[in-house]
Formats: sequence, C-alpha cells, structure tokens
Amino acid sequence: MICMDPLVTNIILVILFVLIFLILGKSNLDIVTFSLFIAIIACVLTALTYDASEAEFIAYIPYRTLIYLIAINIIIVKIEQQKIFQYVAIKLIHFTKSNPRNFFYIICTFAALFSAFMEDISVCVIFIPLTIRATRILKMKSEPYIIGITLSITIGNLLTPYA
Repeated sequence: MICMDPLVTNIILVILFVLIFLILGKSNLDIVTFSLFIAIIACVLTALTYDASEAEFIAYIPYRTLIYLIAINIIIVKIEQQKIFQYVAIKLIHFTKSNPRNFFYIICTFAALFSAFMEDISVCVIFIPLTIRATRILKMKSEPYIIGITLSITIGNLLTPYA
C-alpha cells in the first residue's frame, strides 16, 4: 500500500476543505454532490496515509447519529410542506412588531433554550429555516441572525450539565 507523508495529506485536506467553501459560494453548483466527492477523496487520502483498512473506516461511522439526523431532516421536510415555519415566522414577526432587534433577541434566546435540551444540529435544522423565512418576509439579510443563532446554540449547549 502507498504511504503518503502526513504533512502533505493534511495540506491537501485543508485545500479540499477550503474548496467546499468556495463551491458553497457558487449558487449554481450542487454542494451535496461536491461535498460527497471531496469526502471520498479525503477518505482515500487518509487511508493511503495511515494504512487504514475498510473495516476501520466503517467502525468509525456513527450510525445512530446518522439515523437521527436523517429522521430530523424528514420531520423538517414535513414541517416545511405543512408551512408551519411560515406560520411561526409570521407569529414571531407580529410578536416583535417587526422590530429586527427584538426578533434577533427572541430567536437567539429560544435557540439557546432549545439547545439545552436538544442536539445542536437539530436546533440548527429547526431555527435556520424559520429565521430565513422571517428575514425574507421582513426583507432583511439573514446572515447576522444565523450567526447569532449559531453562537446562541453553542452557549446554550455549554450551559447544560451534559456539555
């Protein structure tokens, strides 16, 4: 088996990681396809560098987490089809009287509270679409709100004894 230098492999992996972000910036490219392709390349490089077998790679796959994330994504798709996110977004906008600052505080507070009881990814999957819907209605940029939610989720998770 070919053994590569770990430094060269790490440099290539960093380049691949940056490549994902560059692809993410291009709206006409399918990020999922490119991410999977880059992940396969990263796995092959790691296997070549550290002489790992297929069984070792498969042993590290967190199947319970993958099943959980797939189930959450199915639930979110069903919620989106029922337009529940739009309903909640409109209710939040009415509650905050369309004040962007109040909306930011409320959405970040709820995200922090939810992250104390749920997985971080689940809270992101729930709150990010909700925030995007609300900011579209208010004709505002969603990026500051998403960054605030991300930080709130991290803080909320760290405040629990399970962190």
